[in-house]
Amino acid sequence: MTFSPGTMLAHYRILAEIGRGGMGVVYEAVDATLDRRIALKVLPQEATADPDRLERFRREAKAVAALNHPGIVTIHSVEEAEGIHFLTMELVRGTTLHDLIQPGGLPRERLFQIAVPLAEALSAAHERGIVHRDLKPSNILVTDEGGVKVLDFGLAKLAAPPDGNVEGNEMATRTAATGDGRILGTFPYMSPEQVAGRAVDPRSDIFSLGIILYEMATGKRPFAGESTAELASSILRDRPASLSDFRPDLPGHLGWILRRCLEKDPRRRYQSALDIRNELEDLKGGIVPEAPGAGAAGPAGAPGAAGRKVPRKALIVAGLVVLAGVAIAWVALWDGGPDSNPAPAAAPAATAGMASIAILPFVNISADPDNEYFSDGMTGELINALVKVQGLKVPARTTVFALKGKDLGIQEIASRLGVDSVLEGSVRKAGNHLRINVQLVRVADGNALWSEQYDREMKDVFAVQDEITRQIVATLRVRLTPVEERTLARPPTENPEAYDLYLKGRRLFFLTGRRNLGSAREMFLRAIEIDPRFALAYAGIADTSAWLYLYSESTEKNLEEAKSASFKALELAPDLAEAHASRGLALSLNREYDTAAREFETALRLDPKLFEAYYFYARSCWAQGLWEQAAQLFEQAMTARPEDYQAPTLLVNALQQMGRTDEAARARNKALELIRARLETNPDDTRALYLGGILLVETGDVEAGLDWGRRAMAVDPADSAILYNVACIYSKAGRIQEAVDALEKAVGAGFAHKDWIANDSDLDPLRSEPRFQALVDRLR
Repeated sequence: MTFSPGTMLAHYRILAEIGRGGMGVVYEAVDATLDRRIALKVLPQEATADPDRLERFRREAKAVAALNHPGIVTIHSVEEAEGIHFLTMELVRGTTLHDLIQPGGLPRERLFQIAVPLAEALSAAHERGIVHRDLKPSNILVTDEGGVKVLDFGLAKLAAPPDGNVEGNEMATRTAATGDGRILGTFPYMSPEQVAGRAVDPRSDIFSLGIILYEMATGKRPFAGESTAELASSILRDRPASLSDFRPDLPGHLGWILRRCLEKDPRRRYQSALDIRNELEDLKGGIVPEAPGAGAAGPAGAPGAAGRKVPRKALIVAGLVVLAGVAIAWVALWDGGPDSNPAPAAAPAATAGMASIAILPFVNISADPDNEYFSDGMTGELINALVKVQGLKVPARTTVFALKGKDLGIQEIASRLGVDSVLEGSVRKAGNHLRINVQLVRVADGNALWSEQYDREMKDVFAVQDEITRQIVATLRVRLTPVEERTLARPPTENPEAYDLYLKGRRLFFLTGRRNLGSAREMFLRAIEIDPRFALAYAGIADTSAWLYLYSESTEKNLEEAKSASFKALELAPDLAEAHASRGLALSLNREYDTAAREFETALRLDPKLFEAYYFYARSCWAQGLWEQAAQLFEQAMTARPEDYQAPTLLVNALQQMGRTDEAARARNKALELIRARLETNPDDTRALYLGGILLVETGDVEAGLDWGRRAMAVDPADSAILYNVACIYSKAGRIQEAVDALEKAVGAGFAHKDWIANDSDLDPLRSEPRFQALVDRLR
């Protein structure tokens, strides 16, 4: 039934139709008694013909009306006149979230301004036992005053008495499917249990919320299909592309929140919307404003969302109350509104046309072979500079250094690394004089795109690095952002001698092991004696002190040095990603996990390709037993540095803790492949040996695993990290007493990370052993 303007329904005068859908028609009307404008929803006869259904509708409508939450449209009354059943509601003006979402997603601040109150409103409904069942962007209004209103509870279910104490897992409603097998909801935003016609509870809304947040962040839905059947299959089976593929500017933890919301199994999702709201609020509070000139917050290539005004239309909308069970069973699969079309296929950020270059290790042609640290350091610094350029694909340092000394042609190197150009170079260092030769080669035809020889003094080394970097960018026709321009223009220090010591320290740090870490710290300390404002050197001190605290000397002195050095690095360079990552590591070792997480998030905002930020952040989550978050961060670390074997090794353990055995097996195979490649070029890499030994035992090759552990011990039998991991090998091999012996030696040598021991499943076979329990009790 349709009403024309001026028609009276009871004491309400119809002004205009403002919305229409499968659940009825919405009008703007005037309450003649109170002289106020309201929204009036006329319900379809099919929903109110059966007396039992009508009574259930009234009961559940009262539950929604009792919510009285600023994020949910208020219901004034449920009425009947002339045999017509209708609702009267608060009239709200604004724009639907569907109309606000733009290509590339919402700007960072705008996203959190909407997401936090949205999750809060959903939490309020769930606490009253109400499940929405049709959450989608067109049912979410951003008001003209900037507030958020959840609309259209037309498919909601009352899961428990509104005055009852309802616990999350016990809020299961009756089935989402109708009596004749049709399914309620809007397909692109349905949970797997809705698609399958199974019973739903608040966790179904959480899945829908995850889809909406993903679309807000990326401008795309996480599930897609050309037909309803394909879309259903995608919801039931597909794993969405990582948020970082589209929006590296957003906090990495937001990607983890989305992934957990979108778990297929409701038991593995968040169990309450309040938890989501709190985590989003924490991220919102940790947002760091963009640097001046950085432009919009969207990803490279996205429209400048921050500076673009979204056209606002005076959209008059109103919420619906609960329409219960099969009284509305005739609702179609598709609502017919703006959200009813399948989403275009989601895909990772495109790399087609992206320039790619490998910076090969510069050859040391100095008379002194010990000067190789300098040629290696120059290679590393060029990689570090270019890897920050979003328009370039640059293999990481460890990737290219794995090829050092191998007799490989340009074509084979390029094929292995997946690049279309390479930079070769040589360095001759004699006293303060430098001669640097470089050549940029196009792989396709072997022709030199550019070459140059630099005869300079040591004091000019930063200028040479800057010239080389900019020439590469210009030759490959890559456009720099203002932030990248400033980053490239800023040398790490003005003092060549301090820089020289820093390069020596970094080389030693990459070798790991107690002795190398101690020597690396000494190099960094000498560097800051020469240049007290050398932020990267302070970050180096923080990292080596943290690593020594973790694996060798768990003393308050090392921990305090890690914290103070990282703080000093930040004081000197607040926008240095490495400094924030170092600070996060130090704080996590002090069990200040929440503050550490904010530092890691800031590091990743400043440099989305920084491996250490992902890796240290993942280890922090691992130590807390946050397996899901740790797993995602380890995976992101693997993307940032594909040749690294540490992240996939620890990923295995996290996946096992969650019972994801198939994924763990794939990660184990990948880690072993990378470890074997590492040992081909570095047969005495103790970390590769003991981590590989653990994995070999897991595959059933116990003797090989024990042998790798013995090889690591032979290199340094007193190293606490080696002793700890050899204890893990023994433990997994079932050699309990030998495992405890090794663990006691590790603790005696300085290993004292109690949280790590408590959460390491490799040590589970030891937990009932009295000696193990006594050992753990001694730790702080």
